[in-house]
Amino acid sequence: MNFLTQLRIGQRLAVSFGLLILLLIAIGIFGASNANRLAKDLDRTANSSLVKIAAANGLESQVNIISRAVRDLLLLDTAGAIKKQKKAIVDALEEAEKQLASLDGAVSGDSEKAAVSDVRQHKTKFLAALEKFQKIQTDGTPDEARESLITDLRPAQTALQEGLKKLVDMQFDAGKALATSGGELARSSVMLTIVLVAVAAAIGIGGGVVIARSIVGPARRAQAAAEAIRDGDLTQDIQVEGRDELSQMLQAMKDMQAALSGVVRDVSTAASEVAQNSGSIADSNSNLAERTTRSAASLQNTAASVEEIASTLKGA
Repeated sequence: MNFLTQLRIGQRLAVSFGLLILLLIAIGIFGASNANRLAKDLDRTANSSLVKIAAANGLESQVNIISRAVRDLLLLDTAGAIKKQKKAIVDALEEAEKQLASLDGAVSGDSEKAAVSDVRQHKTKFLAALEKFQKIQTDGTPDEARESLITDLRPAQTALQEGLKKLVDMQFDAGKALATSGGELARSSVMLTIVLVAVAAAIGIGGGVVIARSIVGPARRAQAAAEAIRDGDLTQDIQVEGRDELSQMLQAMKDMQAALSGVVRDVSTAASEVAQNSGSIADSNSNLAERTTRSAASLQNTAASVEEIASTLKGA
């Protein structure tokens, strides 16, 4: 409180509102930072994990297309149908290579790079098994082709699909981790925001109460001093604390009270002197009246003596 009385009222309000503004800025920065982090996590999920999952699923789809085409090659016997399935295999291989290239460009981290490397190795083995199957299917017997499909191509296909599944699972795990961290970040952000808002409210309410008391207290003392002076009481001790506007007003009232006390004291002294002089004048008037009375008595005696002398002279 003493610190506040050293500040002007405008400065107190500036300090209070300044603290509130700083807290609001802190809340805004904190919210923006967390929102930016969540946006990055979402962007990573949408533009990284989902892209890699889509590429892996696309590669697996092409492998399935190749597997169906290989199966159909064993079942079909017309040249047109066989040619169509071979073209489907070629197209699927081209698309699979595009999907694998997309995976190569999207992966990050040693574990993902290792998983993609495994997929590429399995793809190489799958292509070798496919080439072997196609050669046997063209030059060998159907039984040899079926045996190659079962013993060579299907295991290579299964290994490739397992590698793709492992890569997809890694992306799902990464997405779950991002979702978990995002949820924790959101919850912590909500809690911290509530705390900051509560602190801001406490500062606003507490600061308002303290500032109000620092203004109301001196104002009431000034009112009491003014009422005492109005009622003629010039003995009240006016306490002046601080250097703000209200303290300056109290100091002015204290100076006014001192000045009025001096005036009253001077008037009282003058009145005492007047009363004293009035007493002296009254005493002088009393003495004068007494002398006048004695003089009148003497004159009467003199007149009586004169009359007596006159009577004596007439008798003679």
